[in-house]
Amino acid sequence: MKYLALAAVVLLSGCSSGESRHPQLDEGFKLAYATERTIDGEQLTLRFAAINEDSRCPSDVQCVQAGQATITLRLAKDGAELATRTLTLPGAEVATYMNYTVTLLELAPYPVSTHQATANEYVATLVVARQP
Repeated sequence: MKYLALAAVVLLSGCSSGESRHPQLDEGFKLAYATERTIDGEQLTLRFAAINEDSRCPSDVQCVQAGQATITLRLAKDGAELATRTLTLPGAEVATYMNYTVTLLELAPYPVSTHQATANEYVATLVVARQP
């Protein structure tokens, strides 16, 4: 029983990770497919709307080309009309919206030849910054 209580505490503490709070400007954060997050104090909401392409070379294969991954985000601020932005990896792809930049840093899972990821498995790592 003692071990069961300890396991419950460990599992519950994992649920209170930093991902439950609102991300900050200039701070990397994860955004799962079909979910949205609001930047703390900015009323800027980002939604991971689509995975347009994932032609990245699987990690367990040798390829002639690296390929790329492209996602679509939907953005809104203070009830303004939704905007759509497309971001592509590799490279530090940056999109602008109002006075913000959004950078796509990573897209997980990275492909492997033995598994075709479903949309619900994808998580983008993003950074939002205010333009000077």
